[in-house]
Amino acid sequence: MPIKKMWGGRFEKAASELVDEFGASISFDQEMAKEDIMGSLAHVKMLKATNILSATDADQIIKGLEELKTELADHGLHFTVANEDIHMNIEALLTEKIGPVAGKLHTGRSRNDQVATDFHLYIKERLPKVVAAIKELQQALVRLASENVETIMPGYTHMQHAQPISYGHYLMAYFQMFQRDVERFQFNQQHTDLSPLGAAALVGTTFPIDRQMTADLLGFKAPYANSLDAVSDRDLKIIVGSNSTLNLDADIKVKIKIQNFYGIEINDFAVSVARTAMWIAESQMWAESQNIIYSRDDFLPLDSNDSIFEGNALRMDWSEIVEPYDVNYIMGNPPFVGQSYRSNEQKQDMIDIFGKGSRETKQDYVICWYKKSLDYVSDYKNSSVKCAFVSTNSICQGECVPTFWKDMINAGVEIQFARRTFIWTNEAKNKAAVHCVIVGYSFHKINNIKELYDGGKLTKCDHINPYLVPEEDIWISSRPKRPKDKSKMTTGSPATDDGQLFLSPEEAKTMSKEYPILSKYIRPFIGAHEFLHDLNERTRYCLWFADVGDELPKIIKADHMKDRFQHIKEKRLSSSASRIKKAAETPWLFAQNRQPDTEYLVIPRHSSENREYIPIGFMDPKTIAGDATTIVYDATLEDFAILESSLHVAWMKTVAGRLKSDYRYSSSVYYNFPMPKLTNELKEKLEKSAEGILNARANHPSLSLADMYKELLMPSDLRDAHRKNDKLILQAYGLNKDATDQDILKVLFKMYNNKDND
Repeated sequence: MPIKKMWGGRFEKAASELVDEFGASISFDQEMAKEDIMGSLAHVKMLKATNILSATDADQIIKGLEELKTELADHGLHFTVANEDIHMNIEALLTEKIGPVAGKLHTGRSRNDQVATDFHLYIKERLPKVVAAIKELQQALVRLASENVETIMPGYTHMQHAQPISYGHYLMAYFQMFQRDVERFQFNQQHTDLSPLGAAALVGTTFPIDRQMTADLLGFKAPYANSLDAVSDRDLKIIVGSNSTLNLDADIKVKIKIQNFYGIEINDFAVSVARTAMWIAESQMWAESQNIIYSRDDFLPLDSNDSIFEGNALRMDWSEIVEPYDVNYIMGNPPFVGQSYRSNEQKQDMIDIFGKGSRETKQDYVICWYKKSLDYVSDYKNSSVKCAFVSTNSICQGECVPTFWKDMINAGVEIQFARRTFIWTNEAKNKAAVHCVIVGYSFHKINNIKELYDGGKLTKCDHINPYLVPEEDIWISSRPKRPKDKSKMTTGSPATDDGQLFLSPEEAKTMSKEYPILSKYIRPFIGAHEFLHDLNERTRYCLWFADVGDELPKIIKADHMKDRFQHIKEKRLSSSASRIKKAAETPWLFAQNRQPDTEYLVIPRHSSENREYIPIGFMDPKTIAGDATTIVYDATLEDFAILESSLHVAWMKTVAGRLKSDYRYSSSVYYNFPMPKLTNELKEKLEKSAEGILNARANHPSLSLADMYKELLMPSDLRDAHRKNDKLILQAYGLNKDATDQDILKVLFKMYNNKDND
């Protein structure tokens, strides 16, 4: 919806579209969209606080502006030339949302102070980044200069040979030049830290506005002392622009060309696709560049693009393609391949990169590129190369962190930015979505602000650890000892029987009837599948002779059992594991007996990544738990409440291993998990909370645990019980109910470190 132009009253008719296009500034001042919304929000909040606008009108405007702010951050806003500039475009969009009340945003404000405020906010945010970038460049110059103090280079003056000089001395000259740039921009920062808002057209307004309040809301040090000076800010624009152009060539040219890019692809088709993609990207970037350099040169005909090479990137010597000292960035999307899915060639690649028998070879194939990049720059000291790879999120979880990342960090690698887990969908048929991360890193420590992205949230921090949490590095042991304050946890009993000790419900019923002596040894059995999918009746049984006693000889000699036991014996003897061979001596028993004598807690060893909670539950000791489950001996209701919480799931997702995309629950997840100090009062609350979850489950006897814990199908009473439990657990850890996984992990990592250091 076009807004009436501010100058439109001077003419009887509307201007033509050509005039609109000529006079419009939206093509470039849309860069200040965020700042325009910020300024308007501060202004209307002040109008509300000073009772210039009613609370009803102000709240309506604030709500509309907040929605525009969110839409801008999420997917951008649609701007039109008809509305000329960013200010009219934002007003038009706001009017569409809330109607004519949007016009009250002009109260006590002029376009002059609005434009000046937008510019001040825009420059105020960006100048520190420019200064930081220059200082980073200065650090690189100092590093290079210190390495080349005795490197001699020729000197020239007036195009004539002069005294030879040190290359380090030459580089430090540029350090000093850049230092003057830093000082100029820091001087500019002082002037951009004043708020023009409230100066109106030039001499303020008759409304009783509060300029200090808007300055505070926008993060300015103070309002301008003189209103005319506030809106007469073209000198500031000229000074900032002048300082920004000091190092530009008189004739600005495109300095990054397609020949600056090198790539490796595994086959000729991928090479052709990559080359074509590079030409398309060059065309797109050239179109954008024309708005900057005002050149109408055509990038056609296509330049030679022979820097995309065909081959196995892990077996090629990258230095033969381009030397590391000529490289600024390495990035890519290498293949993600788990251990059980690798080809023979990929298995050999991992051995070549990490060595035969190394623990890294059990991790995802993608980590080879991280190690290869480190090896590539290892002989290039203080390398300024920066790297980033899209990877499966498993490389920042579980055993991969202490196994792989610890060596990388010790070698000098530092994570500079990261994108936490996101789903990368694939349109190919029968291809599942992949859970990915992006990790950007340098090969030495840089004293700068790191950026961590999580959904739509950006966290700026001093350090990002390999779990992609803004905390110091931490290495969660994969094989810890059982703490004294925790119940014993282990996997269930492995049968290793080739199916000979297992019975269907029909077989169990028939065997009990035909051989009464066996009836007391036929026990209900649960693996992970049975635990998750069985309803009231068990779908699987087993022969459990752990307490057979004097009846054993009779059972062993029985014709209907003899063949079963012989089959088990032969199967176990064929194993290469000495433990299994030993178990061949007692073929009537499970290979290992880990069955508790009292009620125990069952956790599936592998759980879908799509579940919000891990389905766990208590089990009667007469029901035998197989090794597809993890069991906790003598677990309490408060143990259940904590392990069944979203807080514990956040921990599990971070430190657990993986099978394909499913989480692998193990004793290390439980033993390493920091428990809160439980008062008697808190224990009582947790017991009631646990009972609330169990009772809610009992309300749905026709649903299996697998059905109840599907994200979209969870019954409302069960979800409510979990939410109440989550709130209680978060409070126990000193967190509020809105805590994110990142907030949770920061607390848990600190608790783990403190406990580890005790």
